[in-house]
Parts: sequence; C-alpha cells; structure tokens
Amino acid sequence: MKTIEDGLQVHNGHACGPLADAAARRAERTGARLDEIGERAGTLTDAELFAAVADALRHFTQRAPRAGQVQALVRQIRQSGPVAWDFTGRLPCA
Repeated sequence: MKTIEDGLQVHNGHACGPLADAAARRAERTGARLDEIGERAGTLTDAELFAAVADALRHFTQRAPRAGQVQALVRQIRQSGPVAWDFTGRLPCA
C-alpha cells in the first residue's frame, strides 16, 4: 500500500482511506442525483436542467464544472434519457 497523503492510500490500483471513502460517497450521490434529474428532465427548462446538472457535478468535483461538460450531459439527457453514471464503489488510480 502506498500512502499519497494523510487519509489517502493506493492499494492494487485503487484509492482507499477516509479521503477515498468520502469521494466514493460523493460519486454515489452524484449518480443518484443525475438519475433523478434524468427522470424529471421533461419537466425542466433547458436552463433548469443545465443548473441541476452543474450542481450535481459541482457536488462531485467540489468545484465549478466546465460548461462544455455540463452541456454535453444536458444534451445526452435530452436525447437519450438519464445519464449512465457507472460507479463500481472503488476509485481507480493511475
């Protein structure tokens, strides 16, 4: 196990420790939020959908997401429904 910083280690190519656990919880919650947004997308205006997706991504990344990234997800939701947010419960590390 390699320690990256206090609370974050890498083991077998995946992050572990308290910081990784917090990030994993944010990833799971973001996936659930994007599912909820996708289900009610038909009742939202473009601006409301953009704001909801941006807020979900902001929660995950803990910073303002790029507008292009948000717009791509909004387009995907409008064209094909809820976003496939695949999260296995483990955070891969390079």
